[in-house]
Order: sequence, then C-alpha cells, then structure tokens
Amino acid sequence: MKIAELKLIAFGPFTDQTLDLSAGAEGLHVIHGPNEAGKSSTLRAIRDLLFGIPSRSDDNFLHAYPKMRLGGTLANRQGERLEFVRRKGNKGTLRDGEDRGQIGDDALLPFIGTVGENLFETLFGIDYDRLHAGGQEILAEGGEIGKLLFSAGGVGNLKQHEADLQERLDDLYKAGGKKQVVSELLRDLREKQKELRELQLSADVWTTHEQNLREAEKRYGQLDAELRERRGERDRLDRFRAALPSISRWRQACESLDDLGEGPLLPDDFGERRDHVLPALALAESRQQEANTRLSQIVEELGDLDVSDDLLAEHELIGGLQKKLGRYDSAMQDRPGLSNKRETADELARELLRDLGREPDLAQIDSLRIPTTQRTRIHELASESGSLVERLKVARSTVQELTGELARAEEELKDLGQPGDAGEIRAAVQQVLQRGNLEEQRDEIRQDVQQRQSDADVLLAQLPLWKGTIEECERLAVPAEETIERFDAEFRSLESERVQLRSRQEEVEGELQRLQTELDRLEGGGEIPTEQELEEARQQRDRGWRLILQEWQQKEADESAKEWLSRYPGIDDLAEAYRVSVAGADDLADRLRREADRVAEKQQLSSQRSRLEDQLKELEAKLGEVGDRLEQKEEEWKNQWQPLGIVPRTPPEMRSWRSQQQELSRHCAELRATRSRMAELEEVIDAARSSLIQVLSAAGLGDGSDGMSLRELLQRCQSRLEEIDQQTNEFDRLMERQEDVRRRLEKAGREEETAESELKAWRDQWAKAIEPLGLEAEASARQVTEMLEQVNRLFDQFNDSRSFASRIEEIDRFVEQFEQEVRGIANRLAPEIAEQPVVEIAALLNRSLQEATRLEQQRNTLRSEQEKTQQRLNAATEEIRTLRAELDQLRELAGCSSSDDLQDVWQTFLERRELKGKQSAAEDQLRQFSGGLTVEEFVAAAEQENPDELGHRIEELDRQIRTLQAELEQVITRIADEKNALKQWGGSDAAAEAAEQCQQTIAALEEKVREFAVVHVASRVLSVGMEQYRKRNQGPILGRASELFARLTLGSFSELRPDTNDKGEPILTGVRGDGKVALPVEAMSDGTHDQLFLALRIASVENWNSHHEPMPFVVDDILLSFDDDRARAALGVLAELSQTTQVLFFTHHQHLVDLAREAVEGSQLFVHSLNGAGVAV
Repeated sequence: MKIAELKLIAFGPFTDQTLDLSAGAEGLHVIHGPNEAGKSSTLRAIRDLLFGIPSRSDDNFLHAYPKMRLGGTLANRQGERLEFVRRKGNKGTLRDGEDRGQIGDDALLPFIGTVGENLFETLFGIDYDRLHAGGQEILAEGGEIGKLLFSAGGVGNLKQHEADLQERLDDLYKAGGKKQVVSELLRDLREKQKELRELQLSADVWTTHEQNLREAEKRYGQLDAELRERRGERDRLDRFRAALPSISRWRQACESLDDLGEGPLLPDDFGERRDHVLPALALAESRQQEANTRLSQIVEELGDLDVSDDLLAEHELIGGLQKKLGRYDSAMQDRPGLSNKRETADELARELLRDLGREPDLAQIDSLRIPTTQRTRIHELASESGSLVERLKVARSTVQELTGELARAEEELKDLGQPGDAGEIRAAVQQVLQRGNLEEQRDEIRQDVQQRQSDADVLLAQLPLWKGTIEECERLAVPAEETIERFDAEFRSLESERVQLRSRQEEVEGELQRLQTELDRLEGGGEIPTEQELEEARQQRDRGWRLILQEWQQKEADESAKEWLSRYPGIDDLAEAYRVSVAGADDLADRLRREADRVAEKQQLSSQRSRLEDQLKELEAKLGEVGDRLEQKEEEWKNQWQPLGIVPRTPPEMRSWRSQQQELSRHCAELRATRSRMAELEEVIDAARSSLIQVLSAAGLGDGSDGMSLRELLQRCQSRLEEIDQQTNEFDRLMERQEDVRRRLEKAGREEETAESELKAWRDQWAKAIEPLGLEAEASARQVTEMLEQVNRLFDQFNDSRSFASRIEEIDRFVEQFEQEVRGIANRLAPEIAEQPVVEIAALLNRSLQEATRLEQQRNTLRSEQEKTQQRLNAATEEIRTLRAELDQLRELAGCSSSDDLQDVWQTFLERRELKGKQSAAEDQLRQFSGGLTVEEFVAAAEQENPDELGHRIEELDRQIRTLQAELEQVITRIADEKNALKQWGGSDAAAEAAEQCQQTIAALEEKVREFAVVHVASRVLSVGMEQYRKRNQGPILGRASELFARLTLGSFSELRPDTNDKGEPILTGVRGDGKVALPVEAMSDGTHDQLFLALRIASVENWNSHHEPMPFVVDDILLSFDDDRARAALGVLAELSQTTQVLFFTHHQHLVDLAREAVEGSQLFVHSLNGAGVAV
C-alpha cells in the first residue's frame, strides 16, 4: 500500500494543505521542517487517517473537534486506488473523497488488510526513542535470537513482560512458599473447615437455650414497660417541684399588669424619636433665620462691584502681548551686536581674498567656489600619493630578495640528490601489519591455551562422581536436561504429595489427641452413659424377663439362666436379679435424660474420633503407596546413570553435575580450537618473517636477519622506511620551496609593473584635478590642501555675514508688527494711552486685565455663595415641615395633645412592657416543664399537688426504679448468656455462617487457581511463541539483517552469526570485519546496538511485505546519534527498502537532507518541506 496523497484539511496547525507523495514507484520521501513546523502533527495525521482520530486528540488547538478533517489517496499492488476523507467522531468517520457521504470501514481492507493501529505503529513506524530502546533491549536480553526477532517484529519490552508474568506467578503460588495468595487461601480454608466441624449442637440443647431466651426477652419487655411508667411519674413530679419558683413569678407579673391596666401600644423607638424631634426642630428654625440674614448681605455686596466686561473679552490678546513682550525686548537688545558681527565677517572675507591673490570684492567670490565632487576627488588623490610611492618601493625590494632566495634553494637541491625507493619494503611491512601484532597474538593464544588447560584440569578435579580422563568425560552420553527436569519434577511432585500427606496425618493425629482430651474431660466429671449402654441394659433386662418366664413355665433354671445370673455377683435369685436389671436400665435412662448435654457432647466427640481414625488409616495407606512409588522412581533414576558408571545423587545435584560436565566439555572444545588457531598463527608468522627477510636482503640490509624475530625484522624495516621517508620529505620540501619562490618572484615582478603604471596614472589625474585652482601640475598635495582650507575659511566668513543680515531683517519685521498690534488694542480699549511707549502700553493693559479678573472672581464667589445659602434656607424650611409632622404623629400615638405629656406616657409604657417581659420569661421557663401542656394547664395541675409531699413521693419512685433496674440487668445478662450459648454451639446461624465462609474461601481459591493457570499458560505461550517465531523466521530475517548490519556499520562487522550461550540458548553474535572474532551483543557499543536493531527491523518489514500487502515504513529522525558516514549508509539502506515499499523519512535537520541527496539517486529521492502553515515540495 502506498500513500499517494495526504490532505491536511483541518488538523493541528494545518488548514487545506496537501502533501503529495505520489512521485516514484514507491520512493524514499524525505519530509523536512524546522521545529514547530508541524512534523509531529503530520506523523499523527498518517496514523489517524488510516485508523481514526482519537476521541481526545490534542490536534484540535486550531480546529474544533467537529471540524477536524484528514484526507488521503491510497494505492495498492493490484492498481486499486481509494480517495477518502476521515472526520473526527466515534463511528461512521470514513467518508468519500468529496466529504459528501459516508463509506464503510471495509473500504480500507484491500489496502491495509489485517494491520491494526498497534502493529502499524510498532512494526512500520520507528523514531529515535524506539530505536534506542530497541538497542537497549538487545543488550538486556543478552542477544537471545527469539527475543530479538520478536522485538524487531514490533513486540517490545519482552523482558519486562516475562518479569511481570513471573512476578504474578510468584505472588499467586510458589512451591514451599507460605505467603502466596493460594497458600494463604488453603491455610484459611483448613482453619474454617476445622471451625465448622466443631460447630455441632444437638436439637434438645439448642431448643432449651432458645426457650430460655424467649422467656427472658418476654420478662425484659414487662420490666421495661414498668420502668418507663415509674420514670414517667417521677419525671412529672420532678418537673412540678422544679417549676414552683417560675409559677410564683408568673403569678406576680399577671397581678401587676392587672393593676396598671391598658394603655397605648407604642413603637420601640418612640422615646428615641421624641428625644430627636424636639431638639432638631429648634436647630432647624435657627438655621432658617441665619440663611435669610446672609442672603440679604450677599445681594448688597453684588451691587457694589464694577466689572469691565469689555476688557475681560480681550484677555487672550492682552495675554499674548505679555508673551511677545520678552521676545521684543530681546530683539531690541540683539540687533546692534548682530550688525557689528556682520561688518566683522565682511572684513575678514576681504582679507582672505587678498591672501589668495584676488581683488577684495565680495561680489566676485563665486569664481573661487569649487564643486563638492571636485574637492572630494582632490582629497582622494592627495591621500593616495604616499601609498603609491611606498608600494613601488616595496615591490622593487621584494623582487631583489626573492631572486637571491631562489638561487640558494637550487643549490640545496643539488647537494641533497634523489631519495631511495621504499615501495617493496613498505608493501611487505603493510601486509604484515594488516594482520595485527602476530607475535603478541600468538603469545596471548599460548597463554589462553595454558589457562584453558589449567581451567579444564580444575573443572575435572571439581567434577564429583567421575574418576576418568577429560577426553573420556567429554564423550560421556549424559542424560538430557529434559530428562533431569522430568525426574526432578516427578520427585518433587511425589515428595510434595508425601509432605502433604504427612502434614495431614499430623493434623489428624493432633485432632484425635484434642478429641481424646475432651473425652477425658467429660469422663472426669463422672461416667457418662451412652445410648449403646442403655440398649445393652434393656436387652439384659428383657433377657432376664424371658428367663423368668421360661423358669416359670419349665419350673427349673437352665444353664443360660445361670450365665445371666453370673452378671450380678452375690445374687442367686432370678427375680431379684431381674429387679436389679430393671432398676439399672431405668437408672441409665434417667441419667441419659438428666445429662443430655454431656451425652450429646460425648456422642459428637466419639463420632468425630471414629471418622478421624478412619482418615488416619487411609492416610497411612496412601503414604505407603507414595513410598513405593518413590522407591520405584529412584530405581529408574539410577538406571539412567548406570551406563556412565555413576551412582547419581538427587536431580538438582545431577543437573548441577551435568552443567559442570557440559562446561568441562565446552572448555575441551575451546581448548582444541585455540590450539588449532595457535598452529595457524605460527605458520602465518613464519611466512611474514620470510617476506621481510627477502625485502631486506634486496635492499642490502639482510645481514644477521635470519635469527631475528618478526618484531625485530619489522623494526629494521621500519627504520629503513623512516630514513627514506626523511630523505623524501626533505627533497619534496626543497622542491616545494623552489617552486614557491618562483611563484612569489613572478608575482613580485607583476606587482612592480602594476605599481609603476598606477603611479603614472595618478600623476595625470592630479594635474587635471588641480587645474581649476590655477596651480602647476607639480604642486604638492600639501600646497593644494592649504589653498583649499583658505577657500573654505573665506566661504565660512561669507556665509556668516549673510546669516547675520537675515537675522537683522527678521528682527525688524517682528518689532514693526508688535508695535502695530499693541497700539491697535490700546486704541480700542484705552485711547488715552495709545501714544505712550509700546512697553508702557503693554504693562498698563496687563494691570487693568488683572484687576478686572480679580473683580470677576469675587463676583462669581458671591453668586456661588448666594446659591448655596438659598439651598440651605430651602433645606431648613423642609426640615422644619418634616419635624413638625413627625411631632404631630408622636402626639397621636401617645393619645395626648401637648408635647409635654409625651414623657409620662412613654414611662408608663416602658413599665408595662417590663412586666410583660417577666411574664413571658416565666412562661418560657414553665413551657420547659409543661411536657406539652399549655402554661395555664400545667400551672393548674401543679397547684393540685401538695408541695410538701413531692419529695417523699419522688424518693419512693426512685426506690422502685432501682429495684426494677436491678432485675432488668439480670434479665439482660441472662439474654446475653443464652445468645452466647447459641453462638458458641453454632446450632443455626454460626454453623451456617461458617459453612458460607468456607464456600466463599473455596470460590476465591478456585478463582486464584484459575488465574494461576491462565498466567502460567500465558508465560508458556510467550516462550513457545518466541521459539516458534525464531525457528520460522531466523533464516530469512537473520540472513537479510546480516547484510544490512554489515552496511550500516560500514564493514566494522561483516555478518551476524547464531551461537549458543552458557545455558544452551540460541544467541546472536556479530563477526568483526576480519571474519575471525565474533563478539556477543554485550561487547558492542550503544550505537552498534541501535544499528543492529535497525537492521533487524528493516529485515522484519521486508519479510512481512513479501507475504502481505506492503505497508509504508514511517521513520522519525532516527539518525541523531549516527555520524555522517553511517547516516549515509542508513539512508542508502532505506533507499533500497523504498524500491519495494514506500518510505517516509521525517527530520528536523537540514544536514540529513543534504546527506540524503549525496547518498541516494535522484530518481529514488523526493524531498518535501514543512513550514507549519503549508507544505512545499
């Protein structure tokens, strides 16, 4: 499947943007964007397009949930295409390409098949964090092939999954454990079953306790009713006695109210209102009189004021004159000085004209004006003259120096001569060095051989039960690990069964001992008759009766009668013996009735003892059977080891023995391999020595070389190479120096010619530039500069003169305009002063305006006060009206016509209110004692009782209550005893509850056992699944991953090679580039782990795509830790993958885009740019 087009319609930061991915057959599409450009949103968009937008998507920060939309076009191998839109929703989110109608979710099946969201993210998507985590998983799993393939195939964190399953198994159950859930439930079940067995009770005992309980509860009800009655009467009399003081106060208040009689009902604030109204009315009348007096004064003061409104109307013009007056004074003072400065500047300018040799006529000054560009050019040429002369001088000096240096270099080369040829020696040395330090390798291998031989000897000495040689031990046909495991499991199972049977046997024996103790306790209280003894006594009695009848009929006793009489020593008479037997049987029956409880308990204990004795016999039989099976299994176990001549120990010990033997065998194999490598290395060293001796002899250095070691031969060759290299380097240095001097000499000659040409051109330009100044071409730059400075000073003085003249004209215009304005205002407002000096006119007008302004302010103040005083008058008048109305209302409430009577009416009202408060308080207290009666009813009932007798009646009731309470407590104790007896014997509820608890524990135990089985099966399924997956995929995936790994590591590793670890488990190793050293994953670097995981992942994707519809491979910045060379290699591998399936490579880094352009052909690479708001191809 290929994503031909991704439409970001309304998603994340995008609106109506399209990412065209249709280019190429499949293609490597590199999608680049800086931070915040929307890369992460685009990655989520690919997932959400195929599998739906999550219900709580974070990509709604620009578009609300109902508006979110993604679109796309998919293509598959069969040439089918699907254009569709995905909306945000819970169902029916797939719509046609125009977003007009809904389409079924099955429309995606021809394109994605059975791939779900999880598989898509774990197998077909990878980012840097997942890549690095995969590398760390490779290290954590120790290179186990099955786990590596599973992890690369999209199932990560296998070690954690296995640990979680094992932890849960250990939590549920562990052989020999006591704190696991199943063990605790089993222990709890045994305790509850034991409790249930003890909870047995006969029907008669239960009925007796139940009847006693009913009688006690009935008596409890009677006593409770009598107590409530006595306590109610006592409480009523208590309330009467406690209420006597309140009744007295209530009677006194009622009588005092009757004496005062009725009166007006006044509000609570009547007195306060009276105290407020009278003083307030007097104060308001005073304020009214003061306001009338002040209004008359204000009217009189306003009439005395004379304000000039015309003058006030011109206040802005007069104010403006004051502002201009300062400028006028300043201008009149400045004009004489400006006139003098102008004359001085003109004179200085004429003097400068004379110095320049010109007529002192300022009208002709423009003839000396030089354009700015011409002046600038003169200055530039003047500044260049010195550098040009100096440059020519330096160039000529350089040519002379380099000519001498070239001659010296040629002489040194002639003296040195040509260096010798080091080609053959260097080639021979490099060929030897490419193999590393061979002698050191040989010494290390020799030490390794010695160490391995020593280790093998130690292992052989430490191996128990064996006395043969190492070679014989290595060839032993040791039973397989599975056989040992099987016997171990069977032994442990039998031993566990025996331990459980013995544990149960001990429990039964302990229970029997407890029952015997209980029976001894019962017997200690006297012999207890049994139903069996009663039956035997009755049978003996009936037999005696039959013998009496027989004797009566036969008139003589037979032998059976004598035998029966022998049971009654000292009695010879058959009738007397019969009477004794009848009495004995009746006595047994009476005792059975009297001691029913003990009889029932003994019967129950005896029954339990019989049952336990049967269980004990059954357990002993089972123990014997288990012992026989153990002996048989031990014989089978010994037969497994008999061919080896070994008497085996226990399976765990023999498992350890087998591991030691296997370790010893492995050491032997490694020892042989190491010896073989050492022999091969000796041959390589001899060949290397021969090669070096040959090249040394050819160079004339072969004397004494035959007896040298390889290291000494290499040192002699390298010394010769160093000599030749030094000669060559010196020869090359001198040649380079000679060539460098020639180049510098040629360059210096060109610079000399250039300097002469530039100096000539400058002189021509200089003559032309100073021609307007009237100077000769040979004039120096200093002469020209001084003349230009004089011309500048001339024009500065001339410009100053013109500036002073302009300022004088400006002052004259302002003075004339100001004087006209001042006299115009004076003619309108005060003609009598119009002819005075302008400054005096302005001062007079300003003083007049200030006086008019003061009078205006005073008039406004009086008018404002007049308005406020009128307001106070109106307020006082209104307040007087309101207060008089309120005073009339108070007189009406009090029912009097004079304000003087208000105080007496108020005092009477307060006294009546106080009495009613006392009456109400007494009634409130009486209601607390009345018990629901009205106050009048309660007082009437209380007054019917004799107060002097209340105390004696209450004491009598207290005595009766104590008596009833004591009896009630005895009844309560009896009820509790009967309930405890019922609970203790558990004849009903306790036994049922115990049975229910047993069932609950059994249900919980079943649930945990079921969970243990499920987790155990899951753990096993995971292990078997990984192994089956390894067997099925190891060949194709590892073969391809081996090729990719070699490319990704740039040949540092040549291949991946399966091996086994110490436990015999298949693991993966990496073979170094020389093909000799295979490193386990623990010896690889973190970066190599990442590259190994990437190789396995790409191989897994290729394997999937070869059997299914290909899926795009989405890569997110996985090359952060790769250097440039390995990044190029990785991009090349991804480009190769893109020939069979689409590869989308997302990155923030521009240099990765550049590396992709270098490493991938243009026909396979397609670069896209993201900028957050749009997408560019």
